[in-house]
Amino acid sequence: EASGTEGALPFLYLLAGSVSEPVSRQAARIDSMALRMFGPGYERFRPIEGWSLATWHASQGHTGPLELLAGRMAERAEGDSVSAMISLLNTSLQGHLALARSDTSAAIDRLSSLNPIYPSNKLNYGIREVLPYERLKLAELLLAQNRFNDADEAAAVFDHPGPTIFLFFLRESLAVRAEAALAM
Repeated sequence: EASGTEGALPFLYLLAGSVSEPVSRQAARIDSMALRMFGPGYERFRPIEGWSLATWHASQGHTGPLELLAGRMAERAEGDSVSAMISLLNTSLQGHLALARSDTSAAIDRLSSLNPIYPSNKLNYGIREVLPYERLKLAELLLAQNRFNDADEAAAVFDHPGPTIFLFFLRESLAVRAEAALAM
């Protein structure tokens, strides 16, 4: 892992960049910074930064870096002492990888299995309670399979005034919900 003196990669830009073109340009610069911080093959990435980098690459259709980061996360997830967070992030990246390989059934299975807990009575949220890109992708995939009620349910969380990052995903989630409502 990168040393603490290098600072944390601003992963929220990467998540927001997955759905926002202006922020995506900043995310590309952050990816260049990540290559310097974590090595040319992302050898030393920290789990949250590796996940957010892979999420951004998935959103941009960059299959090579996504495969590399997903492979590295899978390596970390192997073994008896894997944390719940790394397991969750690995499942997420395996879902993105399945989608990149056009295996929508596997992508839906993996993204559905994440089932993040979203506590409505908390003001502070950990990344495991949010997973915004995964929720949006799942909603879009369910909509494409005419599973309208499921798509609406998956996208409904973005209406909550909880995590600020949800604001970047609100427009797309409302489009999914509107299309699902019209179809129902």
